[in-house]
Order: sequence, then structure tokens, then C-alpha cells
Amino acid sequence: MIDFYYWGIQCPYNFSNMKVLKTIEEKYDIKVNYIEMSKNQDIVKELKIYSPTFTILDNKLRWTGPISESLIERYLNGETLQRTPYLVSSENERVEGELKLFIPKLSSDIKKLCCSRVCQDSSAQKGMWLNELMSDYDLKHMGVLHYVDDECVGGVEYVPTFAVPYDIPKSSNSAFLTCVYASDPIYDYKSYPLEKLEKELKSDGYKKIYAIASKDVAFPNGPLEWFINQGFTDLGSVYYEENDGADQHLVEKDL
Repeated sequence: MIDFYYWGIQCPYNFSNMKVLKTIEEKYDIKVNYIEMSKNQDIVKELKIYSPTFTILDNKLRWTGPISESLIERYLNGETLQRTPYLVSSENERVEGELKLFIPKLSSDIKKLCCSRVCQDSSAQKGMWLNELMSDYDLKHMGVLHYVDDECVGGVEYVPTFAVPYDIPKSSNSAFLTCVYASDPIYDYKSYPLEKLEKELKSDGYKKIYAIASKDVAFPNGPLEWFINQGFTDLGSVYYEENDGADQHLVEKDL
């Protein structure tokens, strides 16, 4: 049995992962349950899920992020699936390029950063999800994208905390950083757009921002030290995602 937990198309991989799982259902006698996190927040809290795309195989193996048909077939053939944690540094060279407020029509600009498989369709679906969320919460934008030589190299996305399915503090004047990207071994593409977003959120009446960051690895939004260097406070560990080597912490910052 496969349980696929997804938060709309917050992550473009949700769209491509569902296509993979539909193929698996057709090829094998496998039951796949599709659970939209926003409509099932109690079980998201119980399972301590802090990733927008999350697969659980046979109620045992927790797998975050993209999946492929070959990955699932390896598991079905009895192979033990393991990941090598992606360790990242927090002391990189700051880059300041061009900044743009993230609106749905720019969703195709994040293709190389956020999804590598079936990405044209996936990024278009993300744009539709952004449009719906902006309408539901009367938002002017969903974050800030960072460009160098006309190519998107990073960005910071947010939603109001009431839109978040995870077990985090929620209020009418707090925001949650869904994605802070991209981690790079040499350059820091994230600090500059974060500064811009903080100013935008403060002008819109937000008082506080939250995020989930891992202690040493890139998933999700790591490393933790980078957030500390940006003035965030570490509120402590919320869950250790063993397969990713991710000690996930909740962080906050007053605006």
C-alpha cells in the first residue's frame, strides 16, 4: 500500500508524483491513497509531516520529495531504499541580482530549481495553485524570486500561516516560508530575496514569520544555521526525518 500526502501543488513535484503513482496503479495491483494535507490536518499532525510532498510505503518507509516509477519498482522488488543526506554550508558568498515579486505567471521561471521531470506541466499546475491561494487569501504576491542574467537562481515563497497544513503556530498576522531556495555550495542566492520579502510582509501588516529548517541538510530549507544568521530564533526540533538525515526545527522571526 502507498499513501501519498500532498499539499495542493505547493511543490511542483506533487503533480508529477501523482502521474507516477497513477502509472504504478495501472501496472501493479497496488493500492494508492491520495491524501490532500489541507483537508486532513489531524493526520498530518499525528504523522509529523513537514514536507509538501510525502510518500509512505507500507506504513513504514517515509519518502519526501520526488519519486519515480523505477524507485517504486525497486521497492516492490525488495530493495532497501536509502538516501544520502545532502549537506549544505551556511557561509556562502552573497549574490544580489534582480528581484521580482512571485506571481502565478512567473511559475515557469522556477522550473530548473523546483522540478526536473515533466516540469512544464508541473510548473503550470503550480501557477494555478498560486492563483487560487492568492484569491482565497487576497494576496498580492507569493514571495520574491531572484534572477541573475535573466535566469531565476533563487527565491523565497510564503503563505499566511492559516493556509499551512503543518502543526505550527497560526495567527492572522503571521506568515510561513514554504520554500527558501536554492542552496548552493558556493553562492548565497537566498538572503537578498528574503530581505525584500520581509519588507513586503511587514508593509502588509505581518508581525512574524515562521519556517521549518533542518540542522545540516538542504531538506527542508536548510541549513538551520543559515536561518540563525538571518536573525531567526530556533524554537527547537519538531521531528527527525531519518531517511533524509533531517533534524527539522521550527524557527521564527519578528518583523
